[in-house]
Amino acid sequence: MPGDHRDPDSRLSVDVDVAPAGAWVTVAGEVDVDTADRLRESLFNALGRRPTRLTVDLGGVTFLDSIGIAALVQGYRLALEFAIPMIIENYRPSVERVLEISGVLPLLSPER
Repeated sequence: MPGDHRDPDSRLSVDVDVAPAGAWVTVAGEVDVDTADRLRESLFNALGRRPTRLTVDLGGVTFLDSIGIAALVQGYRLALEFAIPMIIENYRPSVERVLEISGVLPLLSPER
């Protein structure tokens, strides 16, 4: 959370799994100014392996700020550039609300 002085590595977990059927990025913890670069790098690395699609599981995300949203949008833009479908899923109501307010939910979760 803002003003939190814990080690950013302890506040965010990002796991990447790339398989022939696609790539999955599973995110847990707080995505903020201190941790968003890790998310962005993970998305870019997964997309760099040119999967058939990228699914970002936000089920474990407890906090998402504007910098975290920017990281997701940057990943989405790179996915578009590579013609790789990217969606987010399993987000909590609090994260959904932030994505709705920012206007990016329909872009990142078109099935909603």
